[in-house]
Amino acid sequence: MHMSWFFVAIFLLMIMAGLALLVILAIGSRPLSPATHARMSEAPREILDRRFAAGEIGADEYKRSRDLLSGGGTKA
Repeated sequence: MHMSWFFVAIFLLMIMAGLALLVILAIGSRPLSPATHARMSEAPREILDRRFAAGEIGADEYKRSRDLLSGGGTKA
């Protein structure tokens, strides 16, 4: 009698593991969200503007990078 419960428990654990695997695979293969997709299609100038607005870079870095992107300035 005890062995049959053991096999039932093993069977249920295998089903739960299979469902967990399916959930992990489904989450990993989701398409990108619209917000993530929009960021991937940003132009370099838009990225620069966003980083400056967020305070990630200072005014000097912003101006130097903007000049490089527009074709002016030096690369040194």
